[in-house]
Amino acid sequence: MKNKNNSIKMRDMTFALHSDHKDLLYEIVDEQAESKIDWLNAKRYLLSYWLEGIKLKSVLEKIAANEFLKFQNENGGKKDPSSCSIFYLTLKKKHVLLGLWKNSIGHSERDKMVKFLSHDFTEKRWRSAALKNAYVLLGKHRYEDAASFFLLADSPVDAVNVIMRQLNDIPL
Repeated sequence: MKNKNNSIKMRDMTFALHSDHKDLLYEIVDEQAESKIDWLNAKRYLLSYWLEGIKLKSVLEKIAANEFLKFQNENGGKKDPSSCSIFYLTLKKKHVLLGLWKNSIGHSERDKMVKFLSHDFTEKRWRSAALKNAYVLLGKHRYEDAASFFLLADSPVDAVNVIMRQLNDIPL
């Protein structure tokens, strides 16, 4: 099932896509990832291509949590919610992201992000502010953060364009 770079082949992904047993296939993937599905594993197994609906949503929630914990473990306990923001904003869970920022004591952008995320982005003023921040982040080559701000501004097309053109991460 796996090739030499530890990824599944396109024929395997096609099989999974058309399978009636996606839950079982996911359990195998989850077991191989030692129940710690992060974005690297999700890409490796092409999960975004063959999981769908509620299962994909629950896996994205696991990915978001594991990305946050992975960053924390790799950086001596430092918390950086920007490592998982794109996933929580894709799931429209700004409140979870806000909670993570509130608990990220010591992060240099903590206070600014808590204040900014506390606003109502259904209002034109705050959507516009999120878009402005996204473009500033693009100029600073912080592409994943820019994509997150586009999602915050409810501009998924712009977020996808950044992900495709700048990050070259088609599965994302």
